[in-house]
Amino acid sequence: MNKINQGLLNVGNESQYLDIAEVVLITLDRNGNITLLNKKGHKILEYEEGELIGKNWFETCLPEYNREEVRSIFNKIMQGMIENTEFYENTVITKNGSEKLIVWHNTLLRDDEGKIIGTLSSGEDVTIRKKIEQKLIESEEKFRTIAEETEIGIIIFQDNEFKYSNKAIELISGYSPDNINKWSNEVYIDKINPKDANSFLTLINNFSEGDVASIDKYPFRIKDVMGDVKWIELTAKTITYLGKDATMYTIIDISDKKQTEQNLRELSNLKSELIKRASHELNTPLISIKGFTDLLLNLHVDKFDEDVISILKEINEGANRLALIINNLLKTSRLESNNRIVKKTKQKLSFLIKFCANELQGLARARDLQIFVDTYENIYVEIVKEEIYTVISHLIINAIKYTPPNGLIRVKSDIKDGFCVISVEDNGIGITIEESKQLFRKFGKIERYGKKWDVAIDGLGLGLYNSKKIIEMHGGNMWAESQGRNKGSKFFFTLPLLKTEESLLLKEN
Repeated sequence: MNKINQGLLNVGNESQYLDIAEVVLITLDRNGNITLLNKKGHKILEYEEGELIGKNWFETCLPEYNREEVRSIFNKIMQGMIENTEFYENTVITKNGSEKLIVWHNTLLRDDEGKIIGTLSSGEDVTIRKKIEQKLIESEEKFRTIAEETEIGIIIFQDNEFKYSNKAIELISGYSPDNINKWSNEVYIDKINPKDANSFLTLINNFSEGDVASIDKYPFRIKDVMGDVKWIELTAKTITYLGKDATMYTIIDISDKKQTEQNLRELSNLKSELIKRASHELNTPLISIKGFTDLLLNLHVDKFDEDVISILKEINEGANRLALIINNLLKTSRLESNNRIVKKTKQKLSFLIKFCANELQGLARARDLQIFVDTYENIYVEIVKEEIYTVISHLIINAIKYTPPNGLIRVKSDIKDGFCVISVEDNGIGITIEESKQLFRKFGKIERYGKKWDVAIDGLGLGLYNSKKIIEMHGGNMWAESQGRNKGSKFFFTLPLLKTEESLLLKEN
């Protein structure tokens, strides 16, 4: 017997090296009796050291259901019918009766004359790994079951290649999953509409490099199998797939949604054009009505009695109100136009605020109200002056209309995060939660008639809608706050601050 085999079979000094091994090391004689088992083997099988030496491996450590199968393989090895086995799995029984799965690698033991006298086996406990693998398999099966039933397209990309795509992808694109899974990056990019390709690639690269954590509902166009354009919405997240990092893309066909949006835009444009044309047509006879009533009141008033003069004045007032309504409709149409060109100029906003407030002081005094202005002296912004004048005036007029006599209106400016924040606050009738839902909506007029409040009743409910549109077109925002009925209200709007050397932003004394 050679020196290595002698040491292994006799548990001599050399067996101490086996005890530091991180795998199970075991030797069996020709009858299957254990002649050596290292510390790792005793630990896995849960026996005291040396307790298994001399015991029959098959009778002691293997379950009945695969005992004969393993013994048959062992006998064939002993007879030279099978070469050394590699990575053979079988279940072993521990001392307390629990089962563990071991992967074995077997090597023949020979004496000095070359006669087979037993086997040396090294084994690794893969019980936990197998359970994890099984869980992954079960998890993947559940995932596939769900994925194949959903109408949302799903693609999994891992190790720079497509690992999975579901049936919904075929319904959306017309390409089969087998086809898609074989695509190269070049083919994949070729399916993206050229108008969207650059922005799409930039987004994907940012996501791949970790600059963005995920992609959420990104719309773009693709060419389907027939070459037709389809709008899809993409979401992408990093997931764990079969134990490794992967990217899952989900895709929704939003072509119908995009078509509906296009139809709504066309309908909106048609409606705006109708309002514009109708307003112009109404203006023509209105000019005649107003012109002739003015002529009668100014040049021929001495020919009429007081009743006729009163009627003519009512006609004239009605014409003025109708002219105001038509102008608001035209303004709304212009604000909604896609062809609108905005020419902004540098303006001193603090001057414009004070100008609007002073201009409306007479209306405020007529209702026994006070307007107090608290603004920074030097606020410079780039605006269309006439439009911002309209916004400020409208907010102050609304405050005057909805504040009972002896009330206070405060117009104030603040600076925050590069924006000028303008507020118009009153202590009037306030806004309820239900009423707040109507604010800033087209024709979202809040009905005040018959509520026993001393307020004026005018307008179509376009003032705040138009004002918000104007502010948004200037890069700002508009909102309102109120604690409820009879607790006043406060309207805000913001404009980007123009930073210049003149913007010292010193408070007025």
